[in-house]
Amino acid sequence: MTVIDWVIVACYLVIIVLIGLAGLKKVKTGRDFAVAGSSLPVGIVTATLAASYIGGSFAIGAAGATFREGYTYFFALLGFPLATIAVGIWVAPRLRRYAAETVGDVMEHHYGVVARVFTGLISMVVCAAILGAQIRALGTILEVFTGIDFTVGAIVLTLIVIVYSTAGGLWSDVRADVIHFAVLAVAIPIAILVAIRSVGTPAEIVASVPPEFFTITGDKPIGFFISLFIGFVFGETLIQPYSQRAFAGANTKTVRKAFIYAGIFGIVFLFTTSSGGILARALDPTIPSDAAMPELINRVIPAGFTGLLVAGFIAIIMSSASSFLNSTTVVVVRDLWTLGGRRKIEDHTRLRFQRVMNLVIGVIALVVGLSFPNIIDILMVYFSTWAPTVIVPLLLGVLFDVRHRLAGPIAMVAGLLSTWLWNGPLGEPFGILGLAVGLVTNLIVFFLVVALTPKTGMAPRGFDIVAPDTAAVETVWDETSGVSDDSDAAGDAAPATATKEG
Repeated sequence: MTVIDWVIVACYLVIIVLIGLAGLKKVKTGRDFAVAGSSLPVGIVTATLAASYIGGSFAIGAAGATFREGYTYFFALLGFPLATIAVGIWVAPRLRRYAAETVGDVMEHHYGVVARVFTGLISMVVCAAILGAQIRALGTILEVFTGIDFTVGAIVLTLIVIVYSTAGGLWSDVRADVIHFAVLAVAIPIAILVAIRSVGTPAEIVASVPPEFFTITGDKPIGFFISLFIGFVFGETLIQPYSQRAFAGANTKTVRKAFIYAGIFGIVFLFTTSSGGILARALDPTIPSDAAMPELINRVIPAGFTGLLVAGFIAIIMSSASSFLNSTTVVVVRDLWTLGGRRKIEDHTRLRFQRVMNLVIGVIALVVGLSFPNIIDILMVYFSTWAPTVIVPLLLGVLFDVRHRLAGPIAMVAGLLSTWLWNGPLGEPFGILGLAVGLVTNLIVFFLVVALTPKTGMAPRGFDIVAPDTAAVETVWDETSGVSDDSDAAGDAAPATATKEG
């Protein structure tokens, strides 16, 4: 990189740190740290949601998969942005009416405290795994583009993420995400346009790759493609960082529009990065697939643009890393430490503990991320964990107001066990992913439990956290959260803490 490239990257990182430090003054409560006061407008929610889910795997991973297999993986990966649009239409506006900060809050309302704790543990594992993957991606990007040692690069960039996420929680995350979103939305398309001019004409590019690269299933069996598509539809749907954005939107209309807009952007961005894999294949089919996008940029992008592109890739990964770090902290504090308000806590204590935990979790994730040999090993931890356990009861609860303290937890365990059995001892028969099997098992067991148990008396006891409208959400939160203002910790919080039962 040239001097100007280094200046661009350095300025970008300084801006991100300054945004984070501004959060020290803006964040006054634990709820500010978790959901930014539930007051974000549609533009910010769109930017932070898109920046959160477009991580290293969505950008670099999509290019590598397309380099190796063709547009098959683009069509399969479409499952995620399409799911985001569907969530925006049907699910996210309903979520916004819960007085909640975590998916565990919603799950306890429908299925009891056991479901909360199980969901909290699953969320913690999933968020920590994705955070570890982003940490490895940060080190890889800096090493490929600048020659800086992988470990040194990962440590420096992760420490920047820890600083601004710890200082301002979600407030800092979403504002940094707006910058991340702007950079990635400009830098990556520019890279692809420049690469097209350098690699050849469209006809020459098409002629230089296998023809099956431009079909929907490529050389894969249709069963494999369908299960892969289902995996991308449900694999990350409504995991904590994305649900958190629904809780943080100003109202239901804001949330609906933001999820739809972010999904549409994801389709366009995914096609752009996937096309980068095709261009890299046309340029040099001997490139390692995982390095397709970085190598394409290194070989065809002129000096002066490299700094912008490095900043773009850092933006992609840092946005996801900060989101998952914040979400891991919120889950640990809300679902596992206070058990959704059962542990009486004053707000200033909660905020202090959130910041301490954010710092500790960030350091632990850095160590774990550097310990795994590659990103795929980390991603496999979560890919077959979230959807088979949480997504079925969560959707049934939010969409149809199902409340059953046995069906939720039992179905979650059944989904997890069936996925492990299918992926492990059985070795994925017929090429079908265990995630799809776990989803079906979860659904079947859920309805079996409902059918075999009494029709009444199965709803979990406790406060109803669904507000009549978004204007009443904060009032319901004050009554049910178990978190009190410092001045009335002995008053309002005690009844909420004592009344909530599993």
